[in-house]
Amino acid sequence: MFGKPAPRRTASLVAPLPLLDRMTRRSSIRGILLFIMLVSLLPLVLLSTWQGIARLQRDRSAGSGQLLESAMMTSASERNVIAGARAILGVLATIPDVRAREQATCGPILQETVRRYPAYSHFSIARPDGTLACASDPSAVGMTMKEPILSKQLQTSGFLVTAPIWGEISNRPILRAVLPLRAADGEFDGVITASIDLAWIERLLSEQHRLDNVAVALVDGAGRPVVSSRQLPWKQLDILPKNADANNDEVFTVAGPDGRDWSYAVAPLHIDTEGGESFHIVYAAAQPFRFGSDWWFAAGYFLLPLLALVLASAAIWYGANRAILRWIAELGTLAGRIGNSGGSDLRRRPSFANAPMEMRDFAADLLRMGNSIAERDHRLRQSVETQTAVARELHHRVRNNLQVMGSFLSLQAARMPAGQARVALDEAQLRVATLAMVNGLLYADGELTTVSVSDLLEPLEELLASHGRCRGEVIVDPDLAPQVVDLDRAVPLSLWVVEAAVCLFERAGGDEDAGTFRIHITSEDDMICFVVTAHGLLPDSGRDSLHRRLVIAIAHQLGGRSRIDDVGPDKGQIVLSMPLDKVMTVEARG
Repeated sequence: MFGKPAPRRTASLVAPLPLLDRMTRRSSIRGILLFIMLVSLLPLVLLSTWQGIARLQRDRSAGSGQLLESAMMTSASERNVIAGARAILGVLATIPDVRAREQATCGPILQETVRRYPAYSHFSIARPDGTLACASDPSAVGMTMKEPILSKQLQTSGFLVTAPIWGEISNRPILRAVLPLRAADGEFDGVITASIDLAWIERLLSEQHRLDNVAVALVDGAGRPVVSSRQLPWKQLDILPKNADANNDEVFTVAGPDGRDWSYAVAPLHIDTEGGESFHIVYAAAQPFRFGSDWWFAAGYFLLPLLALVLASAAIWYGANRAILRWIAELGTLAGRIGNSGGSDLRRRPSFANAPMEMRDFAADLLRMGNSIAERDHRLRQSVETQTAVARELHHRVRNNLQVMGSFLSLQAARMPAGQARVALDEAQLRVATLAMVNGLLYADGELTTVSVSDLLEPLEELLASHGRCRGEVIVDPDLAPQVVDLDRAVPLSLWVVEAAVCLFERAGGDEDAGTFRIHITSEDDMICFVVTAHGLLPDSGRDSLHRRLVIAIAHQLGGRSRIDDVGPDKGQIVLSMPLDKVMTVEARG
C-alpha cells in the first residue's frame, strides 16, 4: 500500500501570497477556506447592508414624526385637564354667589361643576387664612389647607398647579389647581381650588392607548411619571422642554431595565412660571416592536448574500472534511499508535488506499518514522535496564559497606572504656547506621531516587532505641504521609532528626530512662515542620555543643531553618521548618 517516498518539489507552482501565508500559520484549513470565501462575498454583503441601513433610517425618521404627532394630539386642548381647570376656576371666580363664600348658595354651584366635569373630584374656596369657606363636599367646610398654597409667592402670582398629593376630601391622589382671588382693591382675598383626579386621567390614558408597545404618561417637570397608560420601563426622564415655547420637534431615547430602547416625544401640558409644578405628556414607543416589521423588511436586503455565505460555507465544510480533514484525523490516529507503542505494534493501522496522494505519502513517512522509533526505544530500554541494575548493585554495596563500617565502629566502641571517646564512636556508629538505613530504604522501595517521609522517619524510632540513645515515637500527619523526598534531602533530613534527638538526650543527663522523644510532622501555610520533642530533661545550659552546630548546619543545607525551644520545665523541642516545594508529592515520582 505504501511505496517509496514522494519526490519533494523544489519550486511552488503558485505565487506566494504574504497575507495568506501569515494566516496559515495559526488557522485551520476550514478557517482559511472560509476566510477566502468571506472576502470574495464581502462587497455584496456590505452593499446590501448599506441599503438596509438607509431604509431603517428613513423609516425611523417617519416613526419620529408619528411620535411627535401622537404626543401633540394627546396633549390637545380638549384633553388638557389642567388648562380646563384654569378656565373653570376663572369662570367660578366671576360668579357672585361663589365669591360670597356662603355654603348655602356657593356649595350647589360647586357640586354641579363636579357632576359636569368628572376629571375634577372636588372644588373649594378658601379664605386668606386657608380656612375652607365653601366646598363641593359640605363636610370640608371649616377645614384648613395643609399644603403651602397660601404663600406670599402665590399671593402675588397667578394660576399654579401643585405636585401630586393625597386628597383628604376626595380620598384619592390629585393635582390641586389653585387660582388666587383678588378683592376690589387688588388685595389677596383667598384662593379657589380644583382637585384634578389622577385616577380619572390614568383611566383615560389606558382606554385611549391600549397597544402593548406604546406608553403614554403624564410626567412632572423633573421627568418623574405621575400617571401612565401602562407600567413604565423607566423611573425618570432627563430630557424635557423648559418652557412652553420650546422646540419640541425632537425624539429622544431612553433605555428600559431590560435593555430595550424606547423612543419618546414630549408635548408640554402645563409650563409653570409662578412657582408651581410643570407637567408634560410623554408619548413613547418600544423600538423593537414599533419598528419590528421594518427591521425584518430591511433584513431582506442582505438575506440572499447571507444565504450564499451559508451555502458556500457548507460546501467548503463538507469538501474540506471529505478530502482533507478526515485523512488528517487518520494520520493523527496513526501517529498516536506510533507514540503509544513506540512503533512496535502497527498491525491495526488505518488504511489510506482511498486517500489523496499527498496523504498516502505522508502516511508512508510516518510508518518509516515509527520503525525508527521502535529500534531506538529498544536500545534505550536495554540501556535503562543496565543502568538500573548497576544502580541497585551500587546501593546494595553502599549499604553493605556502611553496615560493615558500623560493625567495626561497634566493635571498637565495645573495647573502649566509658568516656568521651566511646560516646564519639557510638555517635559515629549511629550516623553510619542512619546512612545505611536510608540506602536500604531506597533499595527496598525500588525507586532508587526517592523515599516517602513516613518510611524514612519511622525506622528512626527503632534505630535510636537500638543504639541506646533514647526511646520515642514518630507521628506523621496523614496528609503528609504520602509526601516523598529525593536522595539529596533524604540523607541530611535523617541525620538532622538523629542529631536533634541526641542533642535533646544530652539534657537528660545521660539517663536512658529519663529521655523520651517524639517526632511530629505538620504543615503551616507553605512550610513543612519537623518537630522533635523530648520529656524528662534538665534545664538547658546553653552550651554550644557539636550536636547544636550540626542541627543548624544541616537545616541550612536543607534550605530551611532550625530553632531550639523550651516548652516546659522539663520539656524541650527542636523545630526544622522548610518550604513545601522542597518536598515533592507521590504523583511527582511518576
